[in-house]
Amino acid sequence: MRRHRLRVLAAALATMLALTGASAAGAQRPAVPTPAPAPAQVRVMTFNIWLGGDVVDFGKVVAAVQAAQADIVGVQEAEGNARRLGEALCWPYWSDRLHVVSRFPLIDPPEAHGEYVLAQVRPGQVFAPADVHLTSDPYGPYLVRADRSLAQVLANERATRLPEIRATLGALAPALRRGIPTFITGDFNTPSHLDRTPPADAVRSDVHYPVPSPVTRAVARAGFVDTYRAIHRDPVATPGIT
Repeated sequence: MRRHRLRVLAAALATMLALTGASAAGAQRPAVPTPAPAPAQVRVMTFNIWLGGDVVDFGKVVAAVQAAQADIVGVQEAEGNARRLGEALCWPYWSDRLHVVSRFPLIDPPEAHGEYVLAQVRPGQVFAPADVHLTSDPYGPYLVRADRSLAQVLANERATRLPEIRATLGALAPALRRGIPTFITGDFNTPSHLDRTPPADAVRSDVHYPVPSPVTRAVARAGFVDTYRAIHRDPVATPGIT
């Protein structure tokens, strides 16, 4: 079975944005500054549950989310089981379209065009989760192992997964412009340019040459941080083979 590429990428991580507008001041009174809301901590998880979780023990899928103490999960290969997972977790919110399961209320803003939702942590405080599952085939690492050239591997990425992630990034632009903390969970089906590096090439037999993935570089250019690599900075000591 292919080892899927799952990652959480996040933009504007520091605090949740307060979306409450300042009320208009009276004609005779100066405006009173609205105090900034307290920061909120949120635990975001990405999880490919493998064909709806029906190939494995679904109870262990639930247990894995509980063990991670997640607040919201971007699910890949949900196969219509997002609601089932939410109910098993006793979480009242889910999106069957985006395969997102959440403790928090989910809002479907019209400007998202179905590409992301807003999760409301508190009244007036939201963040934007998006969940993706990019095309798996032709799979870049298999082309590398088949001794295809770097040019062929990159051409494959540009023809398959790059247009898909660009569409997601374009849809997220309104949220990013407004400063809403934004997360992309997903099965990207491509190694990161932060993983397939010259040092990794020197020690890993499956890395035949460094690969500057256009998919993950596009996400980075949009302002997102690879949270795995932000914590585990050394791709040799902690290779990204999830």
